Amino acid sequence: MLLTRARRLVRALRTARRTRDVVTAADGAALAMTTCGDETAPGERRVVVVVGAHLSAWYYRPFAHVLRARLREISGQDWAVDVYDRRGRGDSAPQPEDYSMDTEVADLAAVLEHTGARQLIGHSLGGSVVLNALQQAGGLFPAELVPDRTALYDPCVNLDGPRTARWLSRLEQAVEDGKTARGLAILQRGLQSSAVLSQVPEWFLTFTFAGLVATPLGKMARRMLPTLSRELIAAMHEDDRPEDFAAITAPVHLMCGDLSPQYFQEVVRRLHAAMPTTTFERSPRCMHGAIPFAVEAVLSDLAEHFTAGPSVSAGRTPASAA
Repeated sequence: MLLTRARRLVRALRTARRTRDVVTAADGAALAMTTCGDETAPGERRVVVVVGAHLSAWYYRPFAHVLRARLREISGQDWAVDVYDRRGRGDSAPQPEDYSMDTEVADLAAVLEHTGARQLIGHSLGGSVVLNALQQAGGLFPAELVPDRTALYDPCVNLDGPRTARWLSRLEQAVEDGKTARGLAILQRGLQSSAVLSQVPEWFLTFTFAGLVATPLGKMARRMLPTLSRELIAAMHEDDRPEDFAAITAPVHLMCGDLSPQYFQEVVRRLHAAMPTTTFERSPRCMHGAIPFAVEAVLSDLAEHFTAGPSVSAGRTPASAA
């Protein structure tokens, strides 16, 4: 199964059209963007992907290619899937000194305005960016840019109160002290992106990561850790309540993997209960990384969502039925 999936992704990467572009943010910074498919596609056949905390846009390219192919297969028309590097990733500008979640919201607005896309996907911390943008619709985030359809997979939102704030403070201190291995261990346990590794004792994870810091992957992690720390603090340091998102009236399709850590599954259930215009899908046999790995169940659900008829705000899927 894994070999078949790998072959499918390689074939998609070889055959799909891909172009690179640069979006100018509100503060003049450059945001690197890759478009898979028809770069002239109209907004109703264009999807923007907001990436998660750990990865750059490069890791989402296979997903973008396969999703575009699936959308074209269902609709009979070509689509474009745009993936941009958030601040501090790829060829995009670094985070500014006054970086905050408002920076991410303004950057997303610039990307949507540049592309004209009317469809949006947020994965993990990218889901937090999207939720914050929808919260600020009509203010920092222009109302005319609110997408017709939005899908969030395992959004990373702090509904866990002071416990999250404590590990974020420890992560911030480890970054300031230059202790990469300890910071990675705190991040892994705190973010719970892996149900298995999040249960491993911190001292053992620190010891393990210390042996990986000198590898190419470890060097990349060392470069990215300050960026990850700042964006996680911006997204999660303050407590959120599900009711804080109840004012969002745009239709949102909430998704979680049934193999994702319980934290993400609980966040999605609570957001669905609080937000008035959401649908809810629990993706079978899917982990937190199902989007960049282009897992079939997630691809199928997203493709059906973006090619459906009337807006999803017409009805809700009860959480108990998903």
